[in-house]
Amino acid sequence: MQWKNSLAVLCLTVSPALALAEPEAGDRLFTLSGSGASDSGFDNNTTSISFDLGQFYSDHTVFGIRQSVGFADSDNDSSWNGATRVFGDYHFDAGKWQPFIGANIGGIYGDGVDETFFAGPEAGVKYYVKP
Repeated sequence: MQWKNSLAVLCLTVSPALALAEPEAGDRLFTLSGSGASDSGFDNNTTSISFDLGQFYSDHTVFGIRQSVGFADSDNDSSWNGATRVFGDYHFDAGKWQPFIGANIGGIYGDGVDETFFAGPEAGVKYYVKP
């Protein structure tokens, strides 16, 4: 029971800081993600990694670059692919929640894919927990 009370006090203590977690001009953005899967005999494997690197140029606009790389390995073959793109997003000020719209343009390349350029819209929401 003691740890529950301590957790509640901690949450109440940091909640004012969480309310001020909105991005400002000059703030940087970094996201890293990855995934992988294998079958039970580890004969067929896939893995991928992605990162975003950007900077807020105003309280609402961010520009940056995204890189993704994937690798697949099976009994018969192995292949890789990648995508590099630049993006620009506009964030709507909604406190800790930051809905955004934007666009990206870049290229896709690798084994077994048609190497080409692409462009498209993007939309989403971010939730900031740290100032």
